[in-house]
Amino acid sequence: MFGEYFTDANWVQTMPGIYSCTLHQENLEKYGTILLPLQLSSDVSEIIFCTQGKIVLERNSGQIDQLENESILLISDCGQLREVKVLEPLEGICLCVHRSTAKSSLTQLCRGYGDLPITMKQVGQMMEKWKGVCLIPPQEWSQSTFHSLLRLKPENRARYCVMKCFELLYLLYLGAVETSVYPAIWKTDRLVQMAEAMQNFIINHLDEKLTIDDLSRHFHLSATACKTCFHACCEQPIHQWISNKRMEKAAELLKHSTMPIIDVAQSVGYSGCSQFNATFKKKYGKTPSEYRKFVCSH
Repeated sequence: MFGEYFTDANWVQTMPGIYSCTLHQENLEKYGTILLPLQLSSDVSEIIFCTQGKIVLERNSGQIDQLENESILLISDCGQLREVKVLEPLEGICLCVHRSTAKSSLTQLCRGYGDLPITMKQVGQMMEKWKGVCLIPPQEWSQSTFHSLLRLKPENRARYCVMKCFELLYLLYLGAVETSVYPAIWKTDRLVQMAEAMQNFIINHLDEKLTIDDLSRHFHLSATACKTCFHACCEQPIHQWISNKRMEKAAELLKHSTMPIIDVAQSVGYSGCSQFNATFKKKYGKTPSEYRKFVCSH
């Protein structure tokens, strides 16, 4: 899949049967969302160490997985995937493993660590459990891994990822790492309607202090179910979506009204200007007053 898309990348053999390349997606803002080809040889697995970017994977069942910063993706079969979209410029390391050839490399590594009980057959059985796609979200182990990865020189990163991939397989074998931030969720019509209802409610109450508990009570859901439903259907965390909508409404008010800044802030749920100014500047690159002067002068 990634091997088919990044055909122009500089693929190098890191170990027998294991090839690596540095992923770097340019001009995504110019060309928009990128759909990756759902192609993968029956003998090939891919492991992505994502240092930056966002990928959304939709399975045939409707389940949504999302690869973001400090996440790792293992793919051995594309058959269960309906669509894979790159939403933000992708950077990281991709390992392409030819399983029949890499079998000897895995055996040697296991022997070097005291005959660890991991075989290519067992790896295949683990991947079957996840239907060919396994996402490792940010957690203590992965955050430490990426912290070390980014401190290395670029020419040393691929080999480091091979080492950490072997460690990851062992941890997966022991059940010592999480494989999903959110529980498995299927994007059914009911859930889509629920997420849309949440969006409408939020838009109509942007001037209020909105919390997950408030939404959970209003829609008669647990906090976890509320976050899971929204994330699966809207492809971003609910707090991020709320913040974006607050800033979009604030920008419209600044552009089309003469309301004082403090009134604009309060109309989108902020009690004062300090945090409002900081959040607005982070999104638009200007303070509210600078933004108003800029749009009015143009």
